[in-house]
Amino acid sequence: MMLFTAGVFFVTDLAHMVIFAAMTVAMMALAVIDLEQQRLPNGFVLALAILALAWRWTGDRDMSQGLVAAAAVFAVGVMMNAGFQAITGRIGLGLGDTKLLAAAALALPLGPLLLFLAVAGGLGVVFGVFWRWRTAGAQFPFGPAILAAYWLALAGGDAALAELMAGMA
Repeated sequence: MMLFTAGVFFVTDLAHMVIFAAMTVAMMALAVIDLEQQRLPNGFVLALAILALAWRWTGDRDMSQGLVAAAAVFAVGVMMNAGFQAITGRIGLGLGDTKLLAAAALALPLGPLLLFLAVAGGLGVVFGVFWRWRTAGAQFPFGPAILAAYWLALAGGDAALAELMAGMA
């Protein structure tokens, strides 16, 4: 309930608010499933991708940029996993995580997308260290970190980016 209430303060456009509420439901379901089962069901990721396209359509309508970004993020994720697997013999970034990152790229313009990826990586490190400490080295589900960063990027990515750029000037 707290996420929905916070969303009202960050997302002021009515169409985006409705989509954001639906995305929040899908994100919460995905986070819980990943924490409990360490998997991200394709149906939920697809629902989130469709909602991301709706978010984009009600925003800047630059669907081609969203599709190109999603394809690029997916390709980089697959290559990162292949490289990690070649070096260590273990899976690094799972395909579910890669699809989730690509779904997020559908909604976010380039600036907020880069901020999202940086925050997701940072949260992943923090959550991962805590997870391994609490569960004696068990496999870490990266989905909740991605979803937290995605929620934050949707709620305030443009404002955070503007603040960051103003601080650098």
